Amino acid sequence: MLNLLTCGFHCWYQGERSRAEIGFELAKGYWGKAIKQEALEPVIDFGFTQMGLVIIEATVVRKLNFVRDSESREKLVYYYLL
Repeated sequence: MLNLLTCGFHCWYQGERSRAEIGFELAKGYWGKAIKQEALEPVIDFGFTQMGLVIIEATVVRKLNFVRDSESREKLVYYYLL
């Protein structure tokens, strides 16, 4: 069986400003076909509604309506869904 896409959260910090980073892998033959966007929307919803996240961090999320917030010293860019 071929795994087309895997996605989930890691680095989950719980508390007043609960946050986690979302990550995903997509089989190369499926790149550029909007599959990640379709698959990540319910995962993001789960993070906010079921996990109680306030912040979801990722590296490539502009297509999902996240807005750039800041950039760290390590050149990581943070986006937040408004």
